[in-house]
Amino acid sequence: MDTTVPATDTASSDTVTTDAATTVASTAPPTTLPPTIDLSTLPGLLAVNATSCAPEPYPPHNIIENTIICTLKPDGSDVNVVSLPGENPSGLAFTRDGTHLWYGDPYTNFGYVIDLPTGEHRERQRNEPLRSGISPDRQLLLFTDPYTYVLTIANSDGSAFPDGSTSRPVGDDTHYYYNRGPSWAPDSVRFAYLSTNDGNGGDLECPEVWVGTIDGTPAEQITHFAGSPYGAEGCPESVRWSPTDDRILLHMLGTPAYVVENLYAIDADGSDLTALTSGVANLDPNASSYASVGSSYAGDWSPDGKYIVFIVGDGTEYLLAVMNADGNQVTPITAAPLGIATSLVSIRWSLG
Repeated sequence: MDTTVPATDTASSDTVTTDAATTVASTAPPTTLPPTIDLSTLPGLLAVNATSCAPEPYPPHNIIENTIICTLKPDGSDVNVVSLPGENPSGLAFTRDGTHLWYGDPYTNFGYVIDLPTGEHRERQRNEPLRSGISPDRQLLLFTDPYTYVLTIANSDGSAFPDGSTSRPVGDDTHYYYNRGPSWAPDSVRFAYLSTNDGNGGDLECPEVWVGTIDGTPAEQITHFAGSPYGAEGCPESVRWSPTDDRILLHMLGTPAYVVENLYAIDADGSDLTALTSGVANLDPNASSYASVGSSYAGDWSPDGKYIVFIVGDGTEYLLAVMNADGNQVTPITAAPLGIATSLVSIRWSLG
């Protein structure tokens, strides 16, 4: 029996036949993702600490230069220098609402705040809430004590706790371990951080990722890199908890001698460690020094937790890019000034 049915071509008077089963199959949704991300649809604002935000590439150099702070949209447009001339800002953090930027002065150790809508600069107030320090519900501040390296929480409004104290330690608070880089979970109860605690009263050379809570529950070590610090994963340099789920972004210093750097993600319970980038070390025995190909630096989550912005390079050529949270669909931000890509120190994505 003939299964074909006539179909009229509206562009001509010819009659064609179409297999009915094939017609149905052709309307099924595509099974592959688009090759790139539409950067114009991405939310929020990027802030970078770089030596240059000019359109031209920053030339290679051996002299430490002052840096500047610039903001730009995730598609690379609308670039603005927001730091004051003659400064040398270090560190970079948005406030939780995304309307202010904080940076530090390495010479005076003072902190400063930029009001992005007005451009006003002022000295930072004590315990002023920053994205990296204030909980998502804006109730608590989390920070590392600069003298003891103990993780500490305080009420964001400066009020005392029921016991009369204005702050209290959290995490492995009974020892002077090197605890740093805490990052809040979306629930405002848990946080991830790095610690050199070896679990036996000693310090590790390679820090591990821990997850603590504000209720005094003992912190849990979720990674075990120290047993092979020059292994494929290397040592974590920073942690950033996703703003929407239980994935934690790791910036890793890898093999050998921390030359190559990559971005990994891990679940908050320590499962599903996944390499998001694939930088490798160049181990040419004839080379005068180690080099890397495709090292990835300075990653940060998008406000909706779906994307990660980062910089990839080999020491001479760099590229600012965005990828999906699973490491796929890496999309270069080609509109970003080459000065940023070739001199980037750090990058943040506003959660406001």
